[in-house]
Amino acid sequence: QVFSMTVIAKAVIDKKYWILTENDVKIGNVEAFNGGYHLKINNQITECKSIKNIEKIIDVKFDSTYLKKTKNKNV
Repeated sequence: QVFSMTVIAKAVIDKKYWILTENDVKIGNVEAFNGGYHLKINNQITECKSIKNIEKIIDVKFDSTYLKKTKNKNV
């Protein structure tokens, strides 16, 4: 049986910057820019057009702040 941890993307700046953690250890980040997203892990940067592209590259779960369809009015 293969056991793999899921990478969690914790929002630092809503919809713009996430820290990637695995087993509570920072392994990289995701940063939004005009054309998409930069995925940085181990000092390697991969350009992605969407969050779905990032999810195809790594097994990542974005925290619930990104997944909410409606904006939080209390921010």
